Amino acid sequence: MQTVVFADITRSTALFETLGDSRATEAVMRLTRLMAEVFKAHGGRIVKTLGDGLLAVFSDPAAAVAAMVALQREHQSRAQRLPAKFVLQLRAAAALGPAVEQEGDWFGEAVNLAARLCDLAAGGEIWVNDALAGMISGDPELRVRSLGHIPLRGFSTPKEVSRVDWNTGEVTAMQTLPATLAPEDVAFELARAMSRIDLDWMNQHLSCAASACPVFIGRARDVDFPINDLRVSRQHARIDWVENQFVLTDLSSYGTWVRLGNEGNEIALRRNECVLVGSGELALGAPFSDFTAVVVTFAVHDGTMMLKRQS
Repeated sequence: MQTVVFADITRSTALFETLGDSRATEAVMRLTRLMAEVFKAHGGRIVKTLGDGLLAVFSDPAAAVAAMVALQREHQSRAQRLPAKFVLQLRAAAALGPAVEQEGDWFGEAVNLAARLCDLAAGGEIWVNDALAGMISGDPELRVRSLGHIPLRGFSTPKEVSRVDWNTGEVTAMQTLPATLAPEDVAFELARAMSRIDLDWMNQHLSCAASACPVFIGRARDVDFPINDLRVSRQHARIDWVENQFVLTDLSSYGTWVRLGNEGNEIALRRNECVLVGSGELALGAPFSDFTAVVVTFAVHDGTMMLKRQS
């Protein structure tokens, strides 16, 4: 059993547009060097670089998680000294499972799973499979939060996935919350206040805070995100904030299809629900295979990842 880690950079395309090829390439190379240095310092073996990321293998699962956390924290510390438009974000994912080495490269279920999880993770996030999450759930320095079972391309059944919340400190915004709240209520209120979901369709955009949920999508004029298409029900779907997660519930006559990240797998909803994580697309009233389908893009901005450690 090996722990396979993928890490890469998000928003690099925008940086190339801002800085130009030469300076942007230098910035990307600095970050990939940082990845390699941190992973090696924690006992990881760098297998290969992948453009703006890399693949590493660890024999010690705890060291793999510690390396990903250290990478995110070091990058955050360095990024605070840069203008916001120049800041790149890192994402990382790891899977504990079978993997074999052949001619200097690694193959197996853990490699494929870690790659898929990294594709789905948002900038600043760390995702792990259930086997690895079970080994670190008792660490007092980290919060391991289940994202449920997620269908992944190349796997016949959905995989249980968790996110490692590495930035678990409090923020000064706590001073604005009622002093009578219990600690767990404070954490919930902070996450609710700082989380939002963005929806886009054609030239229509909605950015909605978790505190404003529920959000209704449909054909009726009085819903929060109206869509004028006959296949879309008057109240087609609802987005709720449940246990620090955005949950989509289908209310429609013809169904809703969900695609997370760049994965090819679709989740078909008929009067049931699923958790929205990272970014993806919603097909309303017709599946993605229908080129005329109404496709809404979404992006989740998770407030639990924005909580800054008090100085």
